[in-house]
Amino acid sequence: MERAANCLKKLKRMSNTLHHKEADRVPITDFFWGSFIARWKKELGLANDADPYYYYDLDLIVTTANMDPHIKSFETLKEDNDEVIIKTGFETVIRKKFDFPMPEQISWDTNSIEKLESFEFDDPHDRRRYFEAGDNQIAGVTAPMLNYAFIYGNKLRAAAESLGASKTLAPNSIWTITLFGGFFVNLLYCLFLLKKK
Repeated sequence: MERAANCLKKLKRMSNTLHHKEADRVPITDFFWGSFIARWKKELGLANDADPYYYYDLDLIVTTANMDPHIKSFETLKEDNDEVIIKTGFETVIRKKFDFPMPEQISWDTNSIEKLESFEFDDPHDRRRYFEAGDNQIAGVTAPMLNYAFIYGNKLRAAAESLGASKTLAPNSIWTITLFGGFFVNLLYCLFLLKKK
């Protein structure tokens, strides 16, 4: 595939930056929520297929590979005017009530050490993870969770400030709780590997 001069310039800029070499300038990019893109198109009167990455000639497109253990379309178990319930490639059932900002994990198929030990991932090199559109939980259903934590954690931050924390350090009260979930899962997985080996 023959690359355009502008593309080659961006590739060199990115390569130099990632290898800690001086580039012609700092690469420019951003991450856009779907709701932002819809509003952006409407307010600027742009076509439905308008893309901010191309419109502003940004240096790279932010994307997320399909990291679900099993590459599969979401299975819709229930959908009505109030909620939708799906099963994802994590073999978990998730409920999204439309009146609430965050989805709820209802159940997991992998709910014992025995099932965890026998669980098999789809091939990490499967091209569908990188080059095909499709449902994936990490980049879709749960992608905004960290943002939600800070949006709905304001009372916790305010409480930390009222107890003497500075405005700079008060958000750490949210970070502690928010990241504990990921820490706990990783801890369990490390213990499982130690037991297995």
